[in-house]
Amino acid sequence: MKFTSFFLAALVGFAIANPVPDVGFDAESREIELDAREPAPAPAPIPAPEPQGGGGGGGGESTSTTTTGEARPTSNVQPNNRPGRGCPSRRQAVPFFRKSNPPFIRFTVIIGFFFNSRKNRTVAFFVLFNRRSNDWFYTTSSSERNSAIRSGYQSRGIAGWVFTDSSCGGVPLYRLFNRRTGKHFFTTSRSDRNTAIRNGWNDEGISSWIFQR
Repeated sequence: MKFTSFFLAALVGFAIANPVPDVGFDAESREIELDAREPAPAPAPIPAPEPQGGGGGGGGESTSTTTTGEARPTSNVQPNNRPGRGCPSRRQAVPFFRKSNPPFIRFTVIIGFFFNSRKNRTVAFFVLFNRRSNDWFYTTSSSERNSAIRSGYQSRGIAGWVFTDSSCGGVPLYRLFNRRTGKHFFTTSRSDRNTAIRNGWNDEGISSWIFQR
């Protein structure tokens, strides 16, 4: 009888010391709750690099090459699903993951596909990180990269290799910026881009061209 009482007391003590966890905890709702908190003061947007070369006319952006041989993505070329000659194979491309999302997109997804080594007709896609705003920033422009470093971003090297137009069958990778949070957002989806703009994000054009599938 004493042994039975002792055994029951031990079980009760173990239950008190080790409460059953809440199996209904929703990690996703916690993530949304964290996103809803008031963010830290955002850093100033990255200043645009000084234009190089001669004067330009009106209309949308066009591909240009600076004195450093750097190609800038076009914003007025439509996606082309038929790759031109000399283009690298899609089979060599690797996933490009979105490192952060605006609050209206809940899941981390693969944005598209780029290359992890230099291929024909590709340029470097520089990646930088800002610890203050926890922002990842990507650009093909060395001038823009240098401006970002002067604004407090840390260079993380080259994320991958991308196209500067649609001639190899790529789709535009849009870039947006939120002044309130100090974060950038990258997407190949026009719908996501338009939703972001309606939610206060500034459209910064096309950062590069990548494979979507």
